[in-house]
Amino acid sequence: MAKKAMKRDVNQSAAELVAGVTGLEPPTGVYEALLKRVAAKRGADAQKNPAAVALGRLGGLKGGKARAKALSAKERRKIAANAAKKRWDVVKLVRKGYTWREIEKSLGIKMPREKYEATKQQFENLVRTKSAPAGQH
Repeated sequence: MAKKAMKRDVNQSAAELVAGVTGLEPPTGVYEALLKRVAAKRGADAQKNPAAVALGRLGGLKGGKARAKALSAKERRKIAANAAKKRWDVVKLVRKGYTWREIEKSLGIKMPREKYEATKQQFENLVRTKSAPAGQH
């Protein structure tokens, strides 16, 4: 048995008719249309609810401490070991001459370029001091 087509709302039909005559695109929904109008008046930040922003910030401030309390000592050790491994993996790849982008791709991490440059500089300084003759450090 074939499905019956749903009857269109009169207001939807009217909006399509007006859009066809004027060449304007009808809004996809009342909420979206309202957001567009408010955003046009206030700017891009109009789409953010200030109460939600405040709650998100509050949760973010509590997040790390609450998470640390909830984790067992074993879980915290595992997380710390993984973080240390990633740091040493970065150092190893810098030593091999990988670029900043290559390190990000191979380790699957986001790393600030400043951190890469600092690690590279530290490695170059270490190599320079080890290769210098004794007494010239």
